[in-house]
Amino acid sequence: MVESCKYCNMEFEHGISGNMIVFCPYCKKNTNSVSDYGYGATVPCDIYLGNNITAQITSINNLVSKEFGIQKTLSSEYTNLKIYQEAEEIISEILNLS
Repeated sequence: MVESCKYCNMEFEHGISGNMIVFCPYCKKNTNSVSDYGYGATVPCDIYLGNNITAQITSINNLVSKEFGIQKTLSSEYTNLKIYQEAEEIISEILNLS
């Protein structure tokens, strides 16, 4: 899927998942998130940096990324969207440090 970043206006491609968080590969900001909240499971959730899945919320509250060396238990639960916000904050911090 092609998206135009709402922060830097650069166009980029990213994959599509039922549950996903998307970061722009240029400015590294979160541009979009989609979940089945209210209709089905919100996990697993793929976290994209452009077209690459760089992390995933794998189960009830685990954030995993081989690329960033993360295996972290999130404090929020999958039953609400705070788990996405927590994962977004962690990945944003890592991306802004690199």
